Amino acid sequence: MSAARKSAARGGRGGGWTYDTHDKKLNQFPGDGGGTHHVNVIEAVRSGEPGKLRANMRDGHLSAALCHMANISDRLGRRQSVQDTHATVANHEWLSRDYWEPFVVPDRV
Repeated sequence: MSAARKSAARGGRGGGWTYDTHDKKLNQFPGDGGGTHHVNVIEAVRSGEPGKLRANMRDGHLSAALCHMANISDRLGRRQSVQDTHATVANHEWLSRDYWEPFVVPDRV
């Protein structure tokens, strides 16, 4: 993890915790870590009723994207804007490797 980070968050199915730079636990957050999230999505899709979702799909996507962006910044060891992160991911070599048919990614997505 990045040396520039001031604190850390860890979690899992039993909730989550935040730590300072000296690995001292600051807060604990209870929860199931989203343990029933997948079941809820599958039930909503099968029923054809988006209103059965516990969270808006767009909000869920944005929440996950922000987590991914934070992990990218941490691994690079620097702050990243949304535009910087997009450029980093778009230019990454694993996006341009050779794929087997029918899993070929078009040149322009």
